[in-house]
This record gives sequence, structure tokens and C-alpha cells, in this order.
Amino acid sequence: MPVLSCFKYVKRILRCCAAGVLLAVVFVFLTCLPAWGAEKENVYVGDSRTVGMHSAVTGLWFDDMNIREDTGVWVAKCGRASTWFKEVGAPQAQKYLNEGNKNLIILMGCNDMPKTSGADVYIKYLKEHEAEFARKNISVYFVSVNPVGHMNGGTETSYRYLSNAGTCEPFNAYLQKNLPSYVKYIDTYSELVKKGYETSDGLHYKKSTYLDIYNAIQDTISLDSVGISRITCESCNVFDYTYYVGNNADAAKECGTDGSTSSIEHAFRYFVTNGLKKGDQASAYFNINDYMELNSDAAAKNGNDALS
Repeated sequence: MPVLSCFKYVKRILRCCAAGVLLAVVFVFLTCLPAWGAEKENVYVGDSRTVGMHSAVTGLWFDDMNIREDTGVWVAKCGRASTWFKEVGAPQAQKYLNEGNKNLIILMGCNDMPKTSGADVYIKYLKEHEAEFARKNISVYFVSVNPVGHMNGGTETSYRYLSNAGTCEPFNAYLQKNLPSYVKYIDTYSELVKKGYETSDGLHYKKSTYLDIYNAIQDTISLDSVGISRITCESCNVFDYTYYVGNNADAAKECGTDGSTSSIEHAFRYFVTNGLKKGDQASAYFNINDYMELNSDAAAKNGNDALS
């Protein structure tokens, strides 16, 4: 029976869910699948916001980075834009990309706005390297330029020439429209606007927001590596996006139903953080409540309301 055949894997998933660590869940899903080759190393290229994100993740501060560590490769410098990317950042990253089997994550653009000419530099670079990246097994992600200013009626103090509607959104729209199709666009901008964020000076973020951005990037990369619309264990579908939002009104309202990458990723995170506890079924082939009844330890760890 397909459902029973994957119970032993799902128990591992639910134990990770109990710890509240989404990335751990994603990596457990990866262990349920056939081998996809060695895990790819992340190569980050960016400006001062990338420097800040690195500091939030590691506790270390370097305003000019070209380093390799456990979290990946970081090539970034404060106050830099497309010219630096073309002349310094991309060439520095290239020595790591030449090794192959990498995720290239580009976090540039806030120092290029409001003009889109900087975006053209990134687009041209990515078009020129498409064949090379395919040959070297390099997945490419371009992260949106994230919002400026303060939430809840506050006003930015140091970067008044920037605004979300006037600069960030047009720049992001231009990128999305013109990036090569092989590049995955990560829309953290929309997620932050919806969730809320905190800045220290109108442009740079506080640690909690940097970590939100970092975790969203990791989620996207992890889910992308297995095919995010449907996650399976052996022959059993555990999470099916279409089924989940079609049969759970709260998930559809919260995450949307347009089938976009951001909607799918949001739906999966919503299932992990909310659906498991409620006993929501996320697939026609796997019933979480049946599993909990057969595995009381998993039910206890996850606090399944449906069995209370």
C-alpha cells in the first residue's frame, strides 16, 4: 500500500516539524527522493545588504568580502552597483563557479536605482553565461531588490530618494520581465511587504529581517531542487500544492491559488507551520491523521488538534 510504504519517511519529517525548523523538513524530503547528486554550494554576490545578511547569519562583519565558509561563498562590498559587479564581483565569483555544481545567488540593484541601466548589466551577464552555467550545473537565482523605509507609518531618514512604489517596484518589474528564463527570480520583496520588516536607516535591515530574507532564499533553493509543486516519499505524494489549496480554504486565502512560485513556496511553509497541527490533508494519497493515529509519538510531538 503506497501510503504505508512512506510512513517511515514521514515520521522523520514530522519529528523535524516538531522542532519548528523548516529547512530541516526540506532536507528530510530530499532524503526521501532518489539521489540528485552532491549538494550544491551557494555563491552569494551582492552589496551592503548582502554584507548585513552575512553578518546576521554568522555574527561576523566584513564590508568587503571574498570568502568561503560553511554557509557558502560570499562576494560582496558595501555601496557597490553594476559596475563593481561587472568588473570585480562576477570575476571573483567566477573562480568558484568554475568548479561547477553551484547555486549562484545575486543580490544586487539597490545602488543602481532608480535607473534600470544597472539591471541591463546583470541581464546581459546572465544571457552571456547561460550555456556555460548549464554545462557546469550552476543554478542561478536573482533576489528582488527589497523594500526601503519603515513599516507602520515611519519615514526613512537616510535614503529619501528611494521609495517602494517609485523605485523598488519598477526596478523589480523590469528585472522580472527581462531576466533569462533559466534564472529563478526570488520575490522576497513581496513577502517582506506582506509580513513586515524593520530597517536601521531606511535601507539596511535589522537582524531579524536579514534572517527572514536569508531563510526565504534557502527555502526556495531547497524546494526548487526537488520540484516544489509536489513533494513525494517513494511512491506516495505527501504534499500536492493544487490539492492543498483546493481543499483547504484558509491555505488558499493565505497563500493564493495562482500557481506561482511564491504561492507554492508559501503554501508549503503554511502547511508545515499550520497545516500539520490542524491535521490538514495536503495530498489525495496521504492522510496525516491516519498517520498520527498509527504513530502516537509523532502526534504528541506535533500537537495534532484533530486527534485531541
